[in-house]
Amino acid sequence: VRAVGASGKRSVMLAVAIAVVLHDQSCMEALWKELKTMSLDNAFVDLLRQAKACNSYASAEDRRASRQQSRESRSSHKRVQEEDSIPRGGHFEVEGAEVDIILGCIPVVCLSTASIFHPNASWLLQTAADFSGKADACYTYDEDPYILAACTSQLSLDPAEVGLAKLRGDGLRPIKAVGTSGKRSIMLALTVAAGIHAKRGLDWMRKDVLSFGSKLATAFETLIHTARRLAGRG
Repeated sequence: VRAVGASGKRSVMLAVAIAVVLHDQSCMEALWKELKTMSLDNAFVDLLRQAKACNSYASAEDRRASRQQSRESRSSHKRVQEEDSIPRGGHFEVEGAEVDIILGCIPVVCLSTASIFHPNASWLLQTAADFSGKADACYTYDEDPYILAACTSQLSLDPAEVGLAKLRGDGLRPIKAVGTSGKRSIMLALTVAAGIHAKRGLDWMRKDVLSFGSKLATAFETLIHTARRLAGRG
């Protein structure tokens, strides 16, 4: 591993640290706790993102993806700041689903296997996304550094716990969410995110959900309406 510092020993040390992580991403797990303790997690993630976009180890596709991700992140956070000045976010629980709203409109979901949402998570996402294929084809995994940093700093999550994903599509405003307990939590989180971003929520799904029982319908309505309220959308 080689690196260059242009302003003294400390710059050399930082350059070497960045080079080591670029060569071996597994090093980040050991480093992350210390970065978080020193409140350096956000800054170091940003350094890595920019370094990966510029260095010779990154492919042209990686560099394009990094630039696009950076634009999406800046656009998303600028939009959150500009929409209104109402403090948003919070925590709530509904029928075995624990939900946190971070960065204004990003749901983070931990889903119990005993939850009524657990066996219904896949079709709820398919319906909310108007997607006829398999539920796990509705989304792709994402690496937004701002959302990752918020999950670790605000919710004290380990990076390995963060299942960050975004709905597939060509929309100008990517819909992103986090699940912390497997695929079904990611699917439910993306469903909640779709409900937050939709102008009228997911009320149009009520008839379909009700066909699976009034308990699920009531829980689902509470889930979406509470998330929209905490996100300042309802």
